[in-house]
Amino acid sequence: MRKMLYVLFAATVFVSCSANGNKGYNSVDADSFAKFIANEQVQLIDSRTPEEFNAGHIPGAININIGDENFRAKVNELDKSRPIAV
Repeated sequence: MRKMLYVLFAATVFVSCSANGNKGYNSVDADSFAKFIANEQVQLIDSRTPEEFNAGHIPGAININIGDENFRAKVNELDKSRPIAV
């Protein structure tokens, strides 16, 4: 589980930079990430393939495959007024 959180956090950094034009991001450890995503306002994104997502994911996560040609469009559809964790 801890390893999965690290992977998800790394992806969060990528999406944050891509979606916000490099305006910044917060780097946190696994424990802080777990506390952060416990907030129901957080949009939890899993950027792995659908197969990887279906093999196991954090409950409540939304799968937006980073390899999908529509990845950027799907990210842009997220509610920018709410925090996003990847």
